[in-house]
Amino acid sequence: MVASEAVGRYRLLTVDGVDQPPAPGQFYMLATAERWGGEEGRPWLARPFSHATADPLTFLVDPVGPGSRRLASAAVGEELLALGPLGRGFALVEGRRALLVGGGIGVAPLAALAEALDGSCEALLGFRDEPCARAARLVTATEVALASDDGSVGRRGFVTELLAERLARSDHEDYAIYACGPEPMLAEVGRIARAWGVPCQLAYEAPMACGYGACFGCAVATRTGFVRLCLEGPVLDAYELGDTGGDG
Repeated sequence: MVASEAVGRYRLLTVDGVDQPPAPGQFYMLATAERWGGEEGRPWLARPFSHATADPLTFLVDPVGPGSRRLASAAVGEELLALGPLGRGFALVEGRRALLVGGGIGVAPLAALAEALDGSCEALLGFRDEPCARAARLVTATEVALASDDGSVGRRGFVTELLAERLARSDHEDYAIYACGPEPMLAEVGRIARAWGVPCQLAYEAPMACGYGACFGCAVATRTGFVRLCLEGPVLDAYELGDTGGDG
């Protein structure tokens, strides 16, 4: 790891030594090379993280559990183990303007997508509060609108409210939606997109044990059966999910 930077409540880790460039929406299984486990000596499983930028390769970490807290506390120069890039990322819809919809730590893959689009996109981002909303600066879109639970930044309310208003007042046929965030938010984004007939891809943040399809621990239901988020996802078409909402 070559850099570690506080971004509000989160930590942005910059790593090197990864040769294969990732596509926006793909992910890595991350762990530290040393002191990766509990006090009883039992090792933890690696944790899945979408990259936030590809050049340099960065990851946004929310230190909420033992693994993410250990990664967030890693010192510059410390060795990280990174398996990836894994999974299926976003597939751009030709002829449509990209509308990115993110919630919380879900802004990470959208930052990577904005980077790939050279900022030629719009973004609607929702956060719990102002410290979390500082991560919005990572998304280099030409236009960014914010919402927060406590009203400390942007609109008080949910980012899905911004999405419904944006599609209602704009020529919705121009847009394709790319979203990442908590599952209830993704379910609502998918419902709104289908109501307006707008193409929509949803990037799921799910606990994963292996990251390459062996354990089936991240399987979710679609219209045609179960898929593994680590292998057939984590980006799924909202129309494949339908009203199932990706229930596991």
